[in-house]
Amino acid sequence: MQEDWQSKDISELRPYMTDAFYAQMKRQLDQLRKDGQTNIVRRPAVLGTTLLGWRQDGGKDIIIAQLKTRFVNYIKDDVTGAIVSGSEVSEKFLTYEWTLTRTTGVKTKTSTGVTTQPCPHCGAQVNINQTAECPYCGSIMTTDTFDWAIDNITALSQKTK
Repeated sequence: MQEDWQSKDISELRPYMTDAFYAQMKRQLDQLRKDGQTNIVRRPAVLGTTLLGWRQDGGKDIIIAQLKTRFVNYIKDDVTGAIVSGSEVSEKFLTYEWTLTRTTGVKTKTSTGVTTQPCPHCGAQVNINQTAECPYCGSIMTTDTFDWAIDNITALSQKTK
């Protein structure tokens, strides 16, 4: 996920995100592109996870998990290479809350998390979870029956060491 973020192309991640979360991430990347900047993350590590709870709401299963992480994070100018914000050496310790959702009643199988179905516009086989973009005709496809997808990531706390 972080490699795709740094390369400013998260299209491969689309099947694993809800439409709203994908749109939010894309807007952030569009702003970085517009500003001529790249967000660099080095040495990412998940230090711990805690399941905070789950519920069913509106035909969706929802899981909320807390992740304690550590990484180096900075933004650099694409032309000059100068650091605009952050640090190449200081580690950040962040606690995040991840919200994942899937259609109620879907049983998660051991798999890649995606299924293949034909594009309704051109007939090409497309890997999809909740949503996908056909690589052949560019059509956006969605399905009401999907496995786990990231719905939200919220930073709860941060400290720098």
